[in-house]
Amino acid sequence: MGSTLLEEVAQLLAPGGLGLPGAAEVGIAARVDLVLAEAPPLRGGVERALEILAAQLSDRAPTSQHIAGLEAADPAAFHALLETVVVAWATAPAVQALLGVAERPPIPVDKHLADPDLLAPVVLRGPRWRAEE
Repeated sequence: MGSTLLEEVAQLLAPGGLGLPGAAEVGIAARVDLVLAEAPPLRGGVERALEILAAQLSDRAPTSQHIAGLEAADPAAFHALLETVVVAWATAPAVQALLGVAERPPIPVDKHLADPDLLAPVVLRGPRWRAEE
């Protein structure tokens, strides 16, 4: 899925700053392909988002207004694109190194449940509800 449009949109969604590289600086197109290989249900939404943006843009560069328009037109596609780009950017080795995080996926693929020892205090505490004001 290595497209210039994807790279331009990703740079708007993850521009970097405060010493962190932006999406365009971490090879985002290849990283998005890795994320979509691990999370195939996101692929349809990402492709739909890029199709919508391509139809809006013709030969212009995307802007934050185009992104807002995508979110209004197709929230599901927007959120699939946003989630994919953020995960692809945040798991880039350069970003993780600058954050001081060991290179790894944010949630290990083979672990879907929290450790029961971590949940024990929450279970013992019981339900808590915020009082309406």
